[in-house]
Parts: sequence; structure tokens; C-alpha cells
Amino acid sequence: MKDTVIVLLIAFGNMLILVLGVGQIFLMSFGILAPLAIIALFILHTIAVKLSRKRCQRRFGITSKQYILMGVLPAAAISVLVFILTNVLMMFGIREFLLWSIDSIPIEWIFSMFASGYSVLFLAVQSALAAREVH
Repeated sequence: MKDTVIVLLIAFGNMLILVLGVGQIFLMSFGILAPLAIIALFILHTIAVKLSRKRCQRRFGITSKQYILMGVLPAAAISVLVFILTNVLMMFGIREFLLWSIDSIPIEWIFSMFASGYSVLFLAVQSALAAREVH
């Protein structure tokens, strides 16, 4: 059972972080309330992961460090690598990638910027919360 939980954590935990990171773009349609919506999303996600982390530790013996290394860190690493790769390709004049380009602004660049920002901030917050729980 523990192996199944680990696989689900790796697959869905990281996918959820990337989807929520990119999903911030769609919250921009809230206008002036967009920052509040993004902060609320981040706080709710942080609370949900903290509860999940404690439950995994209690039921399956997955430590906070393992949880973060498997369920949070890969999303940050992937999104930062994609952001760097996108910027390098743009330096060589490749402005359209897998999706489309509107007014010569690649939407992939915007997606990767939001995803990397969200996932790195989320990794930092989760690491700080886990470190605080240990002491």
C-alpha cells in the first residue's frame, strides 16, 4: 500500500502543482480580485498538502522530507527547466513551440513562467512548514 501511495504522490502531487501554477493565468480574469484569488488558491493548496503530509506520515510512515522530495520538488525542477529551455529557444529565434503564438508572445513562455513561480514558491513554503514541524 505504501508503494501505491508513493506513486500517486509523485504522479498526482506534482501534476496538481503544475496545473495550479498554470491555472493562475485563468484567475487573472477576476480583474482587481485576481491577486486575492491567487493567494486564496495558494493558501488552500498549502493547507491541503499539510494535512495530506501529516496523514501520509501517520498512516504510511512517509516523512515530511520524503513527501516534499517526491511530491513537491519534481514539479519545481521540471517547471524551472522548462522555463529555462523556453528562454534559451527564444534566444535562438524559436518563438512558437508546442501550442500557438499570439502577437509573437509564446503562450508556452507565459505558462512556464507562472508554473515555475508557483511551484518554486510552493516548494519554499512547504519546506519551511516541514522544517518548523520538526523543531
